[in-house]
Amino acid sequence: MCCREHDHCPHYIEKGECKQGICNKSSFTRSHCDCDANFRRCLQNVNSETANTIGAIFFNVVQVICFKQRNPCSEFQSSERVDENAVEHDKCGIEFAVVERYEPSRTFCCSTRGEVLEIYFNRMLKKLHLL
Repeated sequence: MCCREHDHCPHYIEKGECKQGICNKSSFTRSHCDCDANFRRCLQNVNSETANTIGAIFFNVVQVICFKQRNPCSEFQSSERVDENAVEHDKCGIEFAVVERYEPSRTFCCSTRGEVLEIYFNRMLKKLHLL
């Protein structure tokens, strides 16, 4: 559910593509920072072993780079002649940013064997500084 939603992010830059003054020279598609933030929140809300593992790998190991609108616009950028059909936030260009680290939303209790394994796995990730 979280991954599918993130895969359908409407704002992205394909590998090798350039948009609004930046080029994605990575091997991966770059998503808008809002989409990555929504993905992090979704994984934290699910808060399962799988969701926390995906979150730790995606945000802490891979250390995904997203893009966002430059803020604030410089005087030069905001006065540039742009297509009158351009969206207002597109006039200032975009920049790459590093996403925040992933933190699970709660600690786990251990009433079942699966939850005990989940605690063990999360402790291992923390020792490796992945959570």
